Amino acid sequence: MKSSRISVLSAVACIALLASTGCGPVQEEAEPVQEEALGTAESELTIYPCGTGCPSGYYPTATGTNYSCGTAYGNKYTTCESLGGSTIYPCGTGCPGGYYPTATGTSYSCGTAYSNKNTTCQALGGSTIYSCGTGCPSGYYATGTGTSYSCGTAYNNKYTTCVK
Repeated sequence: MKSSRISVLSAVACIALLASTGCGPVQEEAEPVQEEALGTAESELTIYPCGTGCPSGYYPTATGTNYSCGTAYGNKYTTCESLGGSTIYPCGTGCPGGYYPTATGTSYSCGTAYSNKNTTCQALGGSTIYSCGTGCPSGYYATGTGTSYSCGTAYNNKYTTCVK
C-alpha cells in the first residue's frame, strides 16, 4: 500500500511538473512567420493614387476609372511608376527632372487627361544628347537644332543637340 501511495504521489508530482515547466524532450519554439505587408518595396514601385497626377519621385503611365476615388477625383486614378532606369515612358509630353525627351507617341492607356500621349525620356548622361524641342537640360548648352518627326508636334518636330 505504501509503494502504491508513492507511485501515485510521484505521478501527481510529475503531472504538476509537466504543467508548470514541462517534462520530456525540449521543443524548439518555431520562428514566427513574417507575412509580407502592403507597402513593401515590391509594391512601392507602382502606386495608384486617386486623380490624374503622381507624387514626387513617380511618373504617370496610365489612368483609369475607380469609383472608390469618388467625384472629387472624377472617379479617376493614375498608375504611377517609381522613377529609375535609363528609359522611361511617362504619360504626357514632358519628362521628370533628370530625364530629357527623345520622342513622343500615342498611348490610349494614358487617357484624355494626358491627351492620349506619352513621351520617351532618357536619363541624363553623356557629353552629347539630342533632346526634343528647342532647349537643353540644365548643365548642357545648345550647339544646333534639327527636324525630328519622332519628337512630334508637341515639340514642333524639332530637336536640339546639347553638349556638356
